[in-house]
Amino acid sequence: MNACALYVTFQPDIADLKKSIEIMKEQVGLVIIVDNSDKKEAQEQVSALSEENVLVLSQMSNTGIASALNRGFREAIDRGCEWILTLDQDSCPQKGMVKAYDEFISKNKNKKIGAIGPTFTFSSRDKVQVSDTVEKVHTLITSGCYVNAEAYKNVGGFRDELFIDAVDTEFSWHLRKNGYSLYKLNSVLLEHNLGSNSYHIKIFGKRIMTITNHNYLRCYYVARNSRVVGRDYSKVFPEDGVPYYRKAYKKAFMILFFEKDKLRKLRAVKAGMEDAKRGRLGVCTRKFSA
Repeated sequence: MNACALYVTFQPDIADLKKSIEIMKEQVGLVIIVDNSDKKEAQEQVSALSEENVLVLSQMSNTGIASALNRGFREAIDRGCEWILTLDQDSCPQKGMVKAYDEFISKNKNKKIGAIGPTFTFSSRDKVQVSDTVEKVHTLITSGCYVNAEAYKNVGGFRDELFIDAVDTEFSWHLRKNGYSLYKLNSVLLEHNLGSNSYHIKIFGKRIMTITNHNYLRCYYVARNSRVVGRDYSKVFPEDGVPYYRKAYKKAFMILFFEKDKLRKLRAVKAGMEDAKRGRLGVCTRKFSA
């Protein structure tokens, strides 16, 4: 397959990013980095990664994940890429990832594949059962997602006005709405970083909830975009859209009982729900007092 890897970065840990890029350079002919960093030092560090097969596109400010992904996809498609592997700046891909995806595609040419994703591990200590099984899934997250460029063009790309959060969920459901299938390969592992403030709540060793401890601004986007995307797809995919629409309530519950900066975060969730109702999307310009 003619494939490339696409990173969207924002003030990244350069050492981690370099490590990830080196792994991907062995698997694809082109690496594209769309940098959303808004600090000059970070912009310069990312720009310095540019080389023959590593293209850096600087946004010069944080334009949001959807806008940056769309710019990267347009560049990749203009260069003839048929499949685009999207990766977070702090995810650690394994060797042979693209080969595994390509083999699955070659064996399933009769299927209308929109995207393929890996099995996630959130820590090197996690015990994840690896197998040759494949699952047809409803949603794939951005990191490790191998996207069919033709499918991307047919659905019109990522939804810019969401800015951040729920961008991958909306894209997944948009693909499915247009007849594409999503698959998860349990033979491919991707270590995914939830963030230093995140932790799992377990009962008898079983994970029942993940507390993300997002900052108040991210809480706003979670609440707003889950309402928008859940509402938009509740009639098409009620089993997914309806519970997703209620995600804001779950977020408020986690903030109330498990997180810090409760008051400001709860105000942000309330504002997000209000803006979703009024159709106020794009970058958040609201101010939330502590």
